[in-house]
Amino acid sequence: MVRRLCGINGKRARKSTFFGAKAGLFRAPRKAGEIPLSVLPEGLTQSKPANIIEGPAKIGIISDLHIPFHCRKTIKACVKEFHKSKCDSIYINGDFLDAYESSDWEKDPRLRTNQKEIDIGHALLKWLTEQFDKVWWKFGNHEERFAKRIARQTPELVGVTLPDGEQAFTLPALLQVRSLGVKIVESKQETRMGRLSVWHGHELPKGLATPVNPARGLFLRFVDTALMGHGHRSSYHPEQVGSTGKIISCWSVGCCCDLKPNYAPINKWNHGAAVAEIFDAENFEVTNFRIHNGRKYNT
Repeated sequence: MVRRLCGINGKRARKSTFFGAKAGLFRAPRKAGEIPLSVLPEGLTQSKPANIIEGPAKIGIISDLHIPFHCRKTIKACVKEFHKSKCDSIYINGDFLDAYESSDWEKDPRLRTNQKEIDIGHALLKWLTEQFDKVWWKFGNHEERFAKRIARQTPELVGVTLPDGEQAFTLPALLQVRSLGVKIVESKQETRMGRLSVWHGHELPKGLATPVNPARGLFLRFVDTALMGHGHRSSYHPEQVGSTGKIISCWSVGCCCDLKPNYAPINKWNHGAAVAEIFDAENFEVTNFRIHNGRKYNT
């Protein structure tokens, strides 16, 4: 009887006026186990729209400060060069904070400095907003540490909002970036400065050792014109592709943090930053430079 009312007991039953299917119960014929597309729910997506910065613009790009392990002398030198280049904006390309206390790695209990990081980070962001018209803060893998620790240890705090609707237990809320006018670029979200694709670097596919330098590693992973931080090294790699003569250029930017941390006292790091001048949607120019003892050297 159920099959007849649903109209799935054969063509003859569906045509019958007495035993035919009821309008509200009718189900279109289908094979056993088949799910009609109309009842299939929409799939979840984690894709993030690119953060678009249109030209003309001249943007100072600084990366990997790792507060409170930052180098004040290098930061001042970078900002000085940005002013010399007449940059109207600054883009903090990830790992602004170290999130040391939220790390999964073994920590020195004498360096538990969450409050110190927040205080220094807020003060530095405030100073940068006084120096430049626009400030972007891109989240890198170290900013991810803080969010992951909250989600793992105190999941009941995730999503708790302040009266103005802002999520309470997040770095933007703790550093008051909304009141400062700082624009947040999420972790693993691309920024496009005209045709230049900018990433922190932790978004790139894993499993490939960095050959020669980070910029060449970026080229092999991304195969498009791009710039990243993350590697704490200044490098440049251009390569002609195909038969059209098209040249793809990739850059990696130096860091602004302590060059001799306890976990990596021997490394190939260097201090540095970059300036990206965006002329229009297709044309741009990158000046990638090192900082040594507070002095600029072009890469």
